[in-house]
Amino acid sequence: MAHDVYICYDERDLEVAKNVCDALESNGLECWLKNRDAGVKNIVNEIMDAIKKSKVMVLLYSKDSKNSNFVNNEVDIAFAQKRSILVFQIDDSKLEGGLEFFLRNKPRIEAYPNPEEKFDDLVNDTKKLVKEQRRV
Repeated sequence: MAHDVYICYDERDLEVAKNVCDALESNGLECWLKNRDAGVKNIVNEIMDAIKKSKVMVLLYSKDSKNSNFVNNEVDIAFAQKRSILVFQIDDSKLEGGLEFFLRNKPRIEAYPNPEEKFDDLVNDTKKLVKEQRRV
């Protein structure tokens, strides 16, 4: 099943990811959240399929996500699939390493220290990106 948004995050940022998902879904966007939507059989295939079927990836960028192999792989897949990627930065970690290559010119919302205060911006920017992807 296709959905609007794939939420990419490190497990240590799960609470923020759930809140981001709630904010997006309460504004009419369908989201895929690994901890909620993935089964237990072959999570890697499910993640790849979910990224490919999404229109936009929202990446929760943090000190934990920037060092996560899963997050780095997910961003790589989204980039290769030409998905729009929106960086929702939830701490003051610098963009560096492989993720800097993929994310340097992507839209970014600095959402620290209180991510919830930037949810309106996140919803609006995500809706714009989803709308642009529907035209493609």
